[in-house]
Amino acid sequence: PDGRNYWKREALMAQSGLLERLPGPVRAPRFYRTDEHPDSLWLWTEYVQDERAEAWTLDDYVFAARQLGRWNGACAALPPPTEPWLSKQPHRGREDAVNPETTWQSPWHQKYVSEDTRLRFARLWAERELFYGVLESLPQCLVHFDCHRRNVHIQHGGSGQAELVAIDWALCSVGALGIELNALVGGSTTLAEWPSSEVAALDQAAFSSYVQGLHEAGWSGEVEAVRLAHVTCLAIFRGAVLPGVMTWACSPESRSFVLHFLGMAEEDLYLHLLPLLHYWLDCADEARVLMRQTGMVSST
Repeated sequence: PDGRNYWKREALMAQSGLLERLPGPVRAPRFYRTDEHPDSLWLWTEYVQDERAEAWTLDDYVFAARQLGRWNGACAALPPPTEPWLSKQPHRGREDAVNPETTWQSPWHQKYVSEDTRLRFARLWAERELFYGVLESLPQCLVHFDCHRRNVHIQHGGSGQAELVAIDWALCSVGALGIELNALVGGSTTLAEWPSSEVAALDQAAFSSYVQGLHEAGWSGEVEAVRLAHVTCLAIFRGAVLPGVMTWACSPESRSFVLHFLGMAEEDLYLHLLPLLHYWLDCADEARVLMRQTGMVSST
């Protein structure tokens, strides 16, 4: 039940009433009923539709990041929930997506990935327990953990003010304050909802707005710790598995699926994902610097 992909989690979250007891401003859809059958579980919810007809602008992402910051900041002031079906280490559990012995055999990797990039990845892979440990030692709170563009919608609430509605709570977890942005930045770019070539601009704007939201919620912690959690999660949860994901997703066998899901395949998809690999490795470098500055690891 506390594994990252426990299949009943969203229904248990709905039945528990936990979301109704938590502070805003981010809200979940209204849950109406659950029907459990021998081979399936049906969850009946409010129909939620984004009011933005086109692709999100940077201002939309900034708004979402601020709302997530306000919500996480309010949650951080409360004791972390202890429900046994919440994932306790959401950043773990993806290592089976990578086989370091065969990862680089993809023809696209052979064509586009330099030896320097492979060495940078090898270092991250070797240090993954260090990165996991950092995330597990930082301040914790309830997180949605899957707030990428396809799972968050901007609507106008009853007061006429714009609000953020998050769907798909299947990965809701207790995790480090700051990892919430991993999906808004990392997931949205991976899913081609935002240009991968502009991921740095999205990251900078979203993080600044997220911190603003934290402060508006009354949070007064160290911004460096939040940034450390954010870049560490991007590095280990996304960067450490992306080469393996790219090998699978950009293969001819996956063409039909990824065309339907992402609108591109094979080399086009590879070239979309490649800037993200470099950026997640840059995040690993930033995380190492912050680990030393914050005393998480020795500077020697």
